[in-house]
This record gives sequence, C-alpha cells and structure tokens, in this order.
Amino acid sequence: MSKQEQTLESSKARAEYRHQASQDICLTVWQNQYDTVSYKRDSYHTLSFYIDGGHQTRRLDQAISTIGGPNKLCLMPAESLSTWNVKKPQRFAHIYFSKNYFKELVLQDFDIDPRSIELEEKTFFTDPVLIESIKRLLSQHTSYPEDTLMTQESVRSIITSLAQSHSTRPAHQNNYRGRLNKSQLRLIDEFIASHLHQVISVDQLAELIHLSPFHLMRVFKKTMGISLHQKVMKMRVIRASELLRANKSQLDVSTCCGFTHQSHFSRCFKQFFGVTPKHYQTAYHA
Repeated sequence: MSKQEQTLESSKARAEYRHQASQDICLTVWQNQYDTVSYKRDSYHTLSFYIDGGHQTRRLDQAISTIGGPNKLCLMPAESLSTWNVKKPQRFAHIYFSKNYFKELVLQDFDIDPRSIELEEKTFFTDPVLIESIKRLLSQHTSYPEDTLMTQESVRSIITSLAQSHSTRPAHQNNYRGRLNKSQLRLIDEFIASHLHQVISVDQLAELIHLSPFHLMRVFKKTMGISLHQKVMKMRVIRASELLRANKSQLDVSTCCGFTHQSHFSRCFKQFFGVTPKHYQTAYHA
C-alpha cells in the first residue's frame, strides 16, 4: 500500500472501491468531506481524477488559484509533498503506480533511458484523452470488477499518455520495435486455452515467453491488432459457444470459461455473437 493510501485511510476519507491489479498498480475510488490532508514523500506516483464534487477543494501548500471539480486531474509524482483542504463532499479516483513500473514502461515503450524522463507535478488540469481513458476504466470496473488483465492494460495505456504529454523527456527518441513470432503466439494461445476457467494475468503470459509485461502488451497488439484482454475474451466466448452447442447449462458454461458471473458472461457473449447465450443455444437446438 502506498503512503498516499495510508494517509487517506488515517483521515476522514473512505475507500469506496479498491482493486490491486499488481504489486505496482492500484486503483482506488475515495469519498471525503470537511477534511485537511497532508501527503508525505512516497515511492508511488499518483494520478487523481475528480468524479463528483471537489468545487471547494484547494491545495494549501502552493499559491494555486484554481480549485477542484468534476473531470479535473491532479498528477503527483513520487516524492511530492502536498496539503489539501476538502470542504463539501467529493468522490475521486486515485491510480497509484510505482516508480519502477513507470521506468520499465518508459524503457519498453520509448526506448530511452528512464533517468532522462520525469513526470510533471500538476494540480487541477484537464486532458480530454486522459479523462476519457479514466472514465472508460471506471465504467469497465463497474461491469467487470475482477478483471485484472483489463485493468493492467487500461492503466498501462493511461500511464503511457502521461509519459507522452505530461513529462519532461528528450526531444528525439528511437521507437522500440518488434513483433511476436509464431512460437510465442502458439504458447500464449495454449496457455489461455488451458486456463480459461481461471483468472489470467499479463504477468503469467509474459513469464511464459520471457518478456516483460510492458513489452508483451505492446507487441501483442502490434502483432495481432487486438489487445491481450480482447484475445482472452474472444477465446472465452468461442469456447462457451462450443459448450452451449454441446447442451451444457449456461451456469456450467459461465464457470468453465472463467466469467465472474452470468451477467458478465451474457454481455460478453452478446457483444461477440450478437445474441444472448440462451438465444444462441435455443436456436442451435431448434
């Protein structure tokens, strides 16, 4: 747990939702009101997104005239110090990511020395691309709260945007190149197929073919045109269709294919096949 989280837990803030996607990534949605919070130096970077309220939230340690509000962002790099005054009720999301995670992402995505890039400290700013990405992540969690792979990929995309648009970095850089070969793709397919009933993480797949999680996520999409999460979901629903044709119950199919609950299964299946599992099975056996 980051010091940011520890500080909020010892204040009046309440964690409404928390998802630890890996040892380096955490997403937490907080509520707070009528409070003063001081953050100490941390080993984690923090990106804040105001969901509701925050109109009277101010930063006290700097002469900043702007105040918070819905769709406002704050970026606090590791080692930052800050003090905040919260008045009326507010809801906000924090994305925590470790310094090592950021360094490895920079190395893999931009092929530059991580020591040459630093995140900027920013208070109450807007960025349409980041805002849309964070809203999509929060929406996904509402529907699929236990999908770790989806969280890892979404957060990675958000952090890449931070590195591109909200950091100091060299003007000239080389792009990292590479694609997965057939042997690597076969190993990934085989692993997913044999673990459809379990939670599958990018760390497992990366270890399988001896790549870093960052590199794997990037080159998989470059090679296949879809993300790892999309690949896993595609294999889940295809396997589910086979079991439905074999007249297995929808509950058994949902469990065998690794869906967290039947409504999750039904939504994913309909997105892929255009009909619900029930209609698919009924039509096949008619």
